[in-house]
Amino acid sequence: MDDRTTKRSTYLNIFIYGNYFAYYLTIQSVITLKDMAMKTADFLNDYAAALLSYSAHEIAGFYQVPLTVYSDKGVLQVNDMSEVVNFWLAGVEPYRKQGVVNTVPEIISEEQLSKTIRACKVLWNNFNTSGKKAGSETNFYILSETAEGLKIRGLIITTI
Repeated sequence: MDDRTTKRSTYLNIFIYGNYFAYYLTIQSVITLKDMAMKTADFLNDYAAALLSYSAHEIAGFYQVPLTVYSDKGVLQVNDMSEVVNFWLAGVEPYRKQGVVNTVPEIISEEQLSKTIRACKVLWNNFNTSGKKAGSETNFYILSETAEGLKIRGLIITTI
């Protein structure tokens, strides 16, 4: 990401209706792309540490319900945090069997969709104890800005 600013500042729009002028003032926030990317990168690095802990409860702390998960198997609406914990109780096993001891998230793309919602595509490179690449996967995340920081509200699991 670069230092460009997505500038959404104050604009004064003037509309002319016959002999009348109508003024329309739009005020929006200024968001820098660099700040957004850094916040997401920090979140993903913390999430990676939780994944490497193999603790379902720690990993679940990065999610917020309701949560929607999309995959080739269909769409799953998760409404209770215990469902997230139960998923990760079994979900960590394939990584444990591969001997994954390090995972590096790489943000492929990111877009701020609203004041509190952003979407990002993330490539995860997983490494084993000998430092060799044990695998990689790419997923899409819908992240929500909460009082506690970013949380995963949506997930698209890819198989390509």
